Amino acid sequence: MPIVHGKKHIHNSPCKPLADQNLNNKQNIISGLQIMRKFAEELIASDQIAGDCLAPLSFLVEVYADCLESYFTEKPGSTCETHSSLNAVGLTIDDSNNASSDPKEIFDQAVNLCERLAREVDRIRCNYWQYRARQLMCFAKKVNLIPEITIP
Repeated sequence: MPIVHGKKHIHNSPCKPLADQNLNNKQNIISGLQIMRKFAEELIASDQIAGDCLAPLSFLVEVYADCLESYFTEKPGSTCETHSSLNAVGLTIDDSNNASSDPKEIFDQAVNLCERLAREVDRIRCNYWQYRARQLMCFAKKVNLIPEITIP
């Protein structure tokens, strides 16, 4: 029992191991991202105006990027995990959620959305959306989601 300032301190709450706390935290993050992603995709699909509006589309790009980052998090002293980390945290997507949990599909959707924003929706910030697509590609190469292309 620890002593605080000369008095006994009783800790009533059960202590979880740090690994369990990290696992629950990651599961909560992934679950929250899936909810935001589903909401944004449904909003864009259900409303033609929202489907061409910059705000929900750019929000969806950021949610896609956050989903990818959450799938490929680094553990101290190890390389990036693959999307099998979803099984490690016990995440399951129910049938009512039509959103794909495959990182390759999320990556493709994010890059395609960046290209659409650059070409059609937000041509003023075309360079920014091309930059975001390049960032996503660099991240995907770093975690071996897409192959590194070398030119001989």
